[in-house]
Amino acid sequence: ELKASPTVAPRGTVIESRLEQGRGVTATVLVRMGTLKPGQAFICGNYYGKVKNLLNDQGKTIKQAGPSTPVQVLGFAGLPNAGDEFVVMESEKAAKALSDERLATLRAEKLAVPKGGRTTLENLFASIAADARKALRIIVKADMQGSLEALVASLNDIESKKVDLDIIHSAVGPISESDVLLAS
Repeated sequence: ELKASPTVAPRGTVIESRLEQGRGVTATVLVRMGTLKPGQAFICGNYYGKVKNLLNDQGKTIKQAGPSTPVQVLGFAGLPNAGDEFVVMESEKAAKALSDERLATLRAEKLAVPKGGRTTLENLFASIAADARKALRIIVKADMQGSLEALVASLNDIESKKVDLDIIHSAVGPISESDVLLAS
């Protein structure tokens, strides 16, 4: 007896996302309520966008997607994570403002000073010297966000007494020159 109204503002959940050459960022979204149409502005996770095109499961363009319809959405500004909520907003300006706010908060969290106070170069070298175990540093690239998350989670679950695993960078898309420079 599950029911969803096709007339309310569309909402959905990202199943997987990927970076496709020629199309940009695309995500498979399962519409939970409302009717999704091209041209609607949205926010999904930390990123905003405007629906450029909707593709069904056979890769054909469709004009709208109702409740419980999986659809591939084109038009994201960035790569959302699997499980992020997809919400249609009134205007692209409001979606962009919310996205900028979320990204600024995320940036501030990453740049926050650690609990022990400031990190100095001396503290960094001391912590490296104290950690005598060898570390295997890797860069993980995948074709889809869901696959990437599964790989990173599986690699982090591997326990070793001799070597620590350090994932330097993980991203979706082809291997680029900056990835090679980071690896070297």
